[in-house]
This record gives sequence, C-alpha cells and structure tokens, in this order.
Amino acid sequence: WAPFVGMFIARISRGRTIRTVLIGALMAPIVYGFFFLTVLGSIGIKMERTSELALGVKPDYLKGSIDCAAMGYEGGAPVSTEAKNLADIGIYAIACRNHGDRMYDILEPYGKDMAVFLKVISLIGVTLYFVTSSDSGSYVDDTISAGGLQEPPYIQRIYWAFTEGACACALMVGGGAEALDALRAVSIDAGFPYTIAIMCMCTALWRALKWDTLDPVMHSMTRYCTCVWDFSEGFMPGDPHPKAPGPSVRLTSLIMAIFFPGYSVYPVCEKLYGATMGVVHAVAVSVFFYLWIILHIVVVADKFAPFIGWTLYIAFVTYATVIRIKQRECWNIYGFGLEDFFVCMVLYPMALSQMEIEAKFVPMTFPPNEEYVEGAQLKTTESPQKSVETSSMTQEVAQPYVQPVPQGYYAAAPAGMPGMVPAPGMMDPMQPMQPMQGTAYMNPH
Repeated sequence: WAPFVGMFIARISRGRTIRTVLIGALMAPIVYGFFFLTVLGSIGIKMERTSELALGVKPDYLKGSIDCAAMGYEGGAPVSTEAKNLADIGIYAIACRNHGDRMYDILEPYGKDMAVFLKVISLIGVTLYFVTSSDSGSYVDDTISAGGLQEPPYIQRIYWAFTEGACACALMVGGGAEALDALRAVSIDAGFPYTIAIMCMCTALWRALKWDTLDPVMHSMTRYCTCVWDFSEGFMPGDPHPKAPGPSVRLTSLIMAIFFPGYSVYPVCEKLYGATMGVVHAVAVSVFFYLWIILHIVVVADKFAPFIGWTLYIAFVTYATVIRIKQRECWNIYGFGLEDFFVCMVLYPMALSQMEIEAKFVPMTFPPNEEYVEGAQLKTTESPQKSVETSSMTQEVAQPYVQPVPQGYYAAAPAGMPGMVPAPGMMDPMQPMQPMQGTAYMNPH
C-alpha cells in the first residue's frame, strides 16, 4: 500500500509547495482522524460500559473479553428482553455486535432521524473511500506496468481495477475473517520497520531542505566522520570523511558496540569528563545494558521482569543520548536531541560506534568546560591552530569538514539574496556571503 500512496501523492502534489503537501496530506487527515476517533470512540466506550452496568455483567479484564450470552446476545443480535430494551433507545453492547454493525451502532444515540442521516453520509464516505483508493491503486499499477508513462492507457487501468477487486473477493471467500486477521497482523508487523525508515527519511529531508536554504547554523557546523548506515555499503561510502578509518576498524568498533557498549562509550567520556569519570560513565552504561538482557532471561522466574528490563533499556538509551548531545556540542556537530534519542534507541550499536570513532580520530573543536553556543562561528582554514587543554590530552581545535560541492551548485541567486560561491572542489561555509545578482536560484539537485 505504501508505494501506491507514495506515488499517487507525489503525482497529485506536483507543483505544490512542501507546506501545502504537509497540511493537506498529513496534518488535515491526522486532525480529522483524531476528532473522529475521539468522538465516535468515546461513544462506543460509553455504550459498552452502560450495557455492562445495566445488564450486570462484568468483563474479563485479564483476557479482554466478555460473556455475550450473559449480556443477552446471540449471533451479534440482542435476544433478551433487557438487551432489546437497551437497543430500542440506541444502546448496544458493542463488544457483542458484529464487526460490520458497530460503525452504525455508535450513531444511534444521536436520535433516529439524525442516525439515519449520519448512516447515509457514512455509507457515501465509505463508498468514495473505496472507489478513490481503488482508482489510485489502479493508476499506480497502470503507471508501473506501462513503463512509467504519465498518462497510461485507461483500458489497462480498468483491467487492474477488476483484477484487484477479484483478488479481494477471492481473499474474502477463501479465508473470510481469519484471512483478514492474518493480513492485518502481517501489515502491522511489516509496518514497524517501515516506520523506522520513515523517521530516517523525515530527518534526511529536513536536513536537505535546511542545507538548500542556506541555514546559517547548519552551514557553520560539521558532521560525524562516519554515518550510521555505512555498514550497508561495506563501510566504504562514496564520499568518505578524510579522517574516517578503514573498514576493518569500523567493523571491529561495531562488533564491540553490540556486545560491550561501555567500551564504545569510554573514549568519548574520557575526553569529555576525564579518565576517572570516563570509567564511571562506561560502567553505568554497561550496567543498564546488561540488566536489560538479564531481566529478559529470568522471565521464567518472574513474568514481570521484562517490563523492568525495557525500562532499564530506555535508561540506557537516555544515558547514551546525553553523552551524544554533549559530544556534538564539543565537536561542533550539527543535530538535535530527539534525533540522538531515536538513533540510540533503534540503532544503538551504530550510534555508539559512530561516537567512539569520532572521539578517537577527530580532534575536539570546543573544550567541554567552555560555554557552548549552537552554530558558533568557527575560524577559517587560514587561521593559526590553537590548542586547548582537556582532561586527558592536548587537542588542536578541529576544522569543520565540509563535503565537496560540485562547481555551479549555487549558480545564481535572486537579486539581493545572499549567495555562496564554491571554491575549487570545496565550499567553505564560513567565508563571507556576498550578494549575487541574478534571476533564478539554480539547484541541480
């Protein structure tokens, strides 16, 4: 479903601003869905609780079920006198009703006349939802099968619409509700890793937009010498940092981070807080990490142990996040705290390995005892080197690594708008930005 929606949204959003797409395709549906689920969901909960109290039946809270026979329901319909009397005034035991009836049951408390009107509107809305969803899915199938044509044949789209409908009918006839339950479970399981990918994509898009709009804070800072996804390229990315170590060192660091996170944290804490406190922080990180694993092993003795274990894992992630934020400040690395937390939570080995390599191979920019100012101006490459004393060793102030920018990246800018002129093979973001006269802002990316 995701490729369908992605390609369809991209097609209908062409020519619109990013703000328009976010408001129309994300914010508006989310706000509507929030109020829709809150209002109708609250009515459903109220109806269920009212039925339980009126009929004197208590649900099984541990199993999440209720005895529908005791509630006076058979086959999803009220059969007892008490249940029928409640149904006459628009109150149903939602948990005992058929799945297809619940949508209309929660509209009954609004009164019979209003309920009929709302049911008609709901039916029209559901019909339009399925028709437009089928049309968009068929359009994407048609586009892909037609080799990417912008206007694929309509006959072929009709073919795909009938094929999708036949597939849905076969699924319903062959498996019924059980097949749908299995399909829901698979979609939810498959959606979890995709959610992680979406978080990474959102962060990447946000950074790309800030870079293209010449964000002064971002252009005055640097990045880690390695990336968390470098393992997918065999630790040999296409644009390696000049101070990044080789694949063997990267692989060893990653393996150590998986099993011994305290080992990876120590080089960072040793430079930030000194050798003694570095050991203390490394031990604390290790304790939280290993207790998380141990409490999952002892689940046989105590079934609630994993809950405590996951709490300690969040503590481990939070601890690593605080260290990572402090490292970014002292190494003048661009980023933000929420990004640090999620990367430590989802990809902790890659995050810790990245932090370790940065501490070992890249000099510190700002000493930890100085006040940090985000986006502070750094000295240019021509300025003399200055030494700062840390708790463990004397470091030279690091120069920001700026990724090479192709010639003509900023070819022209609107009149009066600051522009940047790339140096041969390298662009220094700290050079004064001179206004450039032109008629268009060219960006080949």
